[in-house]
Amino acid sequence: MEIVEGKDRLKDKPIDPNDRLVGKTRALLLRLCKSLYTSGKVVILDSGFCVLKAIIVLRQKGVFASALIKKRKYW
Repeated sequence: MEIVEGKDRLKDKPIDPNDRLVGKTRALLLRLCKSLYTSGKVVILDSGFCVLKAIIVLRQKGVFASALIKKRKYW
């Protein structure tokens, strides 16, 4: 489990370099799935984690992903 910080994050706390390089959502998803690498398991994602680049990286690391995709009309 990992705590995600919102807008009230402390200003003087250093930012994780991975968050800057790949984006916060993608970095969080990859960190949470790290223990599943090369397992061939399927991760079910909510529409908030449906980031195509992250899903591609997961596949390259041996993890499959299934995500809910909403039509833009409902955003």
